[in-house]
Amino acid sequence: MILRLLALCLIALLLWIPQLRGPEWGVIVQRLARSTVPISCSLHGMHSCTAFSINQRSKLYLTAYHCTQPFMSDSAEAEVPMLDGQPLAFAFKDESRDLAILVGPIARPALFVRERPLLVGDPVGSYGYGYGMLSPMFRLANVSVFVKDPQGLDWMLLDNALIGGMSGGPIVDSQGRLVGVNARSDYMTGFSLSLKQIQAVTQFWPDEAQP
Repeated sequence: MILRLLALCLIALLLWIPQLRGPEWGVIVQRLARSTVPISCSLHGMHSCTAFSINQRSKLYLTAYHCTQPFMSDSAEAEVPMLDGQPLAFAFKDESRDLAILVGPIARPALFVRERPLLVGDPVGSYGYGYGMLSPMFRLANVSVFVKDPQGLDWMLLDNALIGGMSGGPIVDSQGRLVGVNARSDYMTGFSLSLKQIQAVTQFWPDEAQP
């Protein structure tokens, strides 16, 4: 009886210890790196935004709609956004919700989605090509609040600002599952379109088992 009790205590301890380590963000970042691609400027190749794979089989990438629009460079020349060095090909776009789905030139591992809702206070990670760097950046945050704006859009506000160029990149939970998309930021808060909002208007999620 005592041996059985000790064995049960040992099993419980082994199951509990991994929870003490907290999220393995380093492993999650490696996974994000394999699924994320830059949106670059056509003239000088500088990274201007971010997109990430949601369907590897169909080579589909999700991003923010504003990342797909041409803009004027410092030299007053028109800059055309490019995905992996190729002109953008749209599978879906919704300007009012700032969402776009692109068909990429190559396939990358898709990010899986979180099925359970997040709660205020939950830790999340944002990822993208901040400051136009050649290597993407990762930022930790906590969910501050969920809000619905006058247009009926569902937003998730974070307690850490995003950086220019991270727009269109993924927001993931502590297990690396997609929970939102980087949209915009001020000096203190990151604004992300929630997964609920994204799934409400898109039909491109792969028919694959969740991890």
